[in-house]
Amino acid sequence: MDNIIDVLTGEVKTGRDKKILVSSAIGSCVAVVAIDVKKKVGGMAHIMLPGKAPAEKSFKTRYAFNALAGLFSKMRKLGAVKNNIKVFIAGGANVLRLKNCNVGRDNIKSIKGILKDREINILAKNTGGIERRRVKLDISNKTLYYSKGEGKNRILWKG
Repeated sequence: MDNIIDVLTGEVKTGRDKKILVSSAIGSCVAVVAIDVKKKVGGMAHIMLPGKAPAEKSFKTRYAFNALAGLFSKMRKLGAVKNNIKVFIAGGANVLRLKNCNVGRDNIKSIKGILKDREINILAKNTGGIERRRVKLDISNKTLYYSKGEGKNRILWKG
């Protein structure tokens, strides 16, 4: 379908109007989803690692700082206004159930810190645990869905 935009690990994608942004499976990664409901502009960053990418890295949007900067920049280019943007997060699970695995938790902490520094609040979230997730943002219907494991889609937010 032409209206579906797949967002793979480490990618930042945006769309408007009738587009639907769909993440690939999210384990310890975190999907940051944003929407300006007035301008009908949405975006999603599928973040793999906390912090900022080292200078020599080529795929910088795998990192929280770079992905969020890219997300908001791309949304502004489509007409989004910072004060209208609503932000949501999902993911950060310990899907491998490792006792010393902190990547998911570190991703969540990093993202929350970066958003706080930008004075952006998280409106809703579904994070942690041990199950993988998927998220889907239907821009025209102003609805964010999530699923856990093999479960059905549930509404995380409706504007």
